[in-house]
Order: sequence, then C-alpha cells, then structure tokens
Amino acid sequence: DYSGVENDVPYWLAQNSWTDQWGELGYFKILRGKDQCECESNVTVGYPDCLEDEEL
Repeated sequence: DYSGVENDVPYWLAQNSWTDQWGELGYFKILRGKDQCECESNVTVGYPDCLEDEEL
C-alpha cells in the first residue's frame, strides 16, 4: 500500500528517482485527499514495451 496516516493526517507515499539518501530512505509523503501539487488529478504512468498486456 502506498498510503498511510500519521498524526491523523492521510498521506501518499512516493518514491523519488534520485537516491535513498534523499527524504526518508528515498521516499517522501504528500498530503492525501487535498490534491496537493495536483498529484491526485494529474497522474501519469508508463509501462516499458517489453511487458505483455497479460502482465499488466
């Protein structure tokens, strides 16, 4: 699960692409349910060409 609650505040847990020396071992929290930085309304995902449809 990529979400959680800390001190009654819901958050999304996201991973950065730089290093585990940044944030909390490479992860950071974004406020969930408030569309902070449009992270809930402007989401994009990519899949490599090597994956077959049945693997998705």
